[in-house]
Formats: sequence, C-alpha cells, structure tokens
Amino acid sequence: AGRAHHLYRLCRDCQMTEVAMYRNAIEQQDVHIICASELKKRLDKVGNDVKSGVVSKKGSLTKSLTYAEFLNVLTSLSKKLYSDAPTLNESFQQLLMENILPLAHRRNPQTIENQLRAGQNAMLRTYFDEALLELYKFYAAESQNEEKATTNSTVQAKDFDE
Repeated sequence: AGRAHHLYRLCRDCQMTEVAMYRNAIEQQDVHIICASELKKRLDKVGNDVKSGVVSKKGSLTKSLTYAEFLNVLTSLSKKLYSDAPTLNESFQQLLMENILPLAHRRNPQTIENQLRAGQNAMLRTYFDEALLELYKFYAAESQNEEKATTNSTVQAKDFDE
C-alpha cells in the first residue's frame, strides 16, 4: 500500500488526477488496484516457483515494484487516462510526452560519486585502490602504444605512396 501511495503522488504531480483536464482522470483507487494486481502476478509466479523449489520464499515477496512492473502499471494507467488513443502504445507514449517527461527536469538524481563514497563501497574501493590504479595504468599504456603503432603505420604508408 505504501508504494501505491508514492505512485499516486507521482500521478498527482504529473496532473493525471485532474478531473478538469481528463474525462477519465486517475483516482487513488485505480493506482492501488493496478499496483495490487501487478504484485499479485508476481506473488502467483513466485508461489509456483516456491512450490517447485526453483526459488526460496525469503525476500522474494517484496512490496516494491520492479522496473518492468512499474512500466506495466504506467501502461495500465495510460490506457485509462487516454482511452481515446487508437493503440495501447500510443496511449503510453501520450502519457510520457504530456504528463511524465515535462517534469523530468525536476528530478535530482544521486550521482555515482555519492554511491562510491558510501560505507562498504568506500572500504572496497580503498582496499582495491592500488590494484585498480595499476590496471588503469596498464590499459592506458596499451592504448597509447596502439595509438603510436597506428600513427607509425600511417606515416610509413604515406612515405611509401610518395
């Protein structure tokens, strides 16, 4: 339920809930139902895999949506919001172009540097720092040697032509 609430906030931010703008505006119940449906699909699949012994139950029943499930939810919402679109693909594209992407500039993604400096990553990087530097030097030198060899063969080819 918590994740569906966050997704509903996204819908609100993207003005998909505006009754004045859309004949079939998205309601909170729509988001909850569609999210629950996606999670149930995974639960059914995991349930079958647990029964057959392919996967263990521990940790596999998380309530957050995977990326593919998130896209499925957005696709379902686009079908409701843009029911006049001739195809599902076009309704999804319209949702992205008119609602979601115009607000993408507000996103403030975390840089990779913050991740690299965090806890265990920093310890791991410190531990392998020297080895990584040696690898970098090796491949940088190889790249320079290749570049010199290519330059020399080009120069020799020009000399041969003259």
